[in-house]
Amino acid sequence: MNKISQGLLLLVVMWHSAFTYAVEPLSQHALAVSQSMSAFYMVSLTEGDKRYIREFEEYANVAESYLKQYQTVNSVKAAELANQWFELRPHLKHEYVEGTGLFIDNTTRYQFRSYLSSVYEQLIQQTTGEMADADRLTNMAVQVEVMSARFFDVASALQGTLSIRSEDIGIDPKKMARTVNENLELLQGNQQISKNVQRDLRSINTKWKFIEETLTNYNGEAAVFLVYFNKKQITKLLVKSQETIAQA
Repeated sequence: MNKISQGLLLLVVMWHSAFTYAVEPLSQHALAVSQSMSAFYMVSLTEGDKRYIREFEEYANVAESYLKQYQTVNSVKAAELANQWFELRPHLKHEYVEGTGLFIDNTTRYQFRSYLSSVYEQLIQQTTGEMADADRLTNMAVQVEVMSARFFDVASALQGTLSIRSEDIGIDPKKMARTVNENLELLQGNQQISKNVQRDLRSINTKWKFIEETLTNYNGEAAVFLVYFNKKQITKLLVKSQETIAQA
């Protein structure tokens, strides 16, 4: 390899490292915020199951931790999110109303929804261009969790899909599902990926196909427990595969 080629390769590696360093905290924040939203609405859908209360608190704490990390690499953009998050966080709670059950204030619902949209919008702006396989897997995990969060949001709302406003369409489940499918096809066709990861990708594909229709069409009759279980399993396998590829 000549010196020019070596220099270009080094430049690409340095760019990718800088890209990953800057985007990783935001990706993980988006992932945790989405997971916290799903758990938050599962609390109301299950009339206060403590398991989901614990999961919500855990995910919200993780989200906050990654937000603080994001502040160290992009203070300006992170400040935009931090102002919203720390205003929203104290209001993320359920109230019990006699005859109705657990109640979530609509203002809080819309603020939470807007926050996730803001996080996702920033992430999309910063992840343009070609991605390495490991980054692609992380991106897929975020896409699945964001779609799931929107599903549980809508499933728990009294107005259902009618609660979706024009400003909420930045999160487009159908478009995101197409991206997930494209990435799955691309990764499964990559002969350089190990057999163990390919096995996990087949499992991911099976579970994804099971919930894809529900997440893209807000199927209110779907079993929320099955969706919650499968989206967690998908993310777990995607993260496992991402770590395997990143360490290779």
